[in-house]
Formats: sequence, C-alpha cells, structure tokens
Amino acid sequence: MTNSNLSPSYPVPFSNLGRAQALGGQYDHAVRAFQQALTLDPHQAGPHKNLGAIYFLRGQYHEAVTHFQQAVSREPDPQSYVNLGMVYLKLHNLALARASWEQALALNPQYEDAKVNLTLLDQIGTHQAAP
Repeated sequence: MTNSNLSPSYPVPFSNLGRAQALGGQYDHAVRAFQQALTLDPHQAGPHKNLGAIYFLRGQYHEAVTHFQQAVSREPDPQSYVNLGMVYLKLHNLALARASWEQALALNPQYEDAKVNLTLLDQIGTHQAAP
C-alpha cells in the first residue's frame, strides 16, 4: 500500500501505514507516512514517537531528539522520556539523559527502564571519577 491510496484528510491510516513500513524496514516510506500524518494533525504524539525511533536507529540523533521532545510535549509518558534519555546518552549529554530518566520516574516511580538507566549512569559516573 502506498500513501496515495489513503484518505488525504484522515491521519490515522498514515500512522498505521508508517508503523507497518517501519516494521518491514522500509524506513524512508515510514518517515513519509508519519510526516503526512503530522501534516494532517500536528498535535499527535504517536508519529513523533515513531519518527524519533526511526531516526535513533539510523543514528540521526539530533532529529531523534527533536521528535521525542515533540512527543513528550504533546503526550508525556515514561517510555518517551526513556527514549529521549537514550538519545541524549548517544549524544554524550549525560545531564540531559539523567533529567529525561528522572522525568520518566516522576511520571511513574516504578518504571523499571528509567531506574536501570539511572543506576547504570551512576555507575559510569563512579568509574569516571575513580583515579
């Protein structure tokens, strides 16, 4: 299925198509589908989450940050903050990684991924501080 077969005014099918294309490794097509969904409804968080994930996988970390930030501004959730923290870690910005994971825990104090990442970050800091 291509983007041209979908209703031009309803964003959900474009998001669904983008997810299917991303799962199939068709990242360029998925990016276009998610961008079309955002054109139709720029207030959605889902396409931003998916674009952030694609850009992260591609190593396009600055683009990933932009989309994860957009996602959490529209629909704050622990997983998006964990993902944002992972991107900041890849960019060697440990302070923003920590802040993102702490925000995930503020939303859900039991969110295991954030707890693990903060523990590992503390261990990295301990090893870097050692003489």
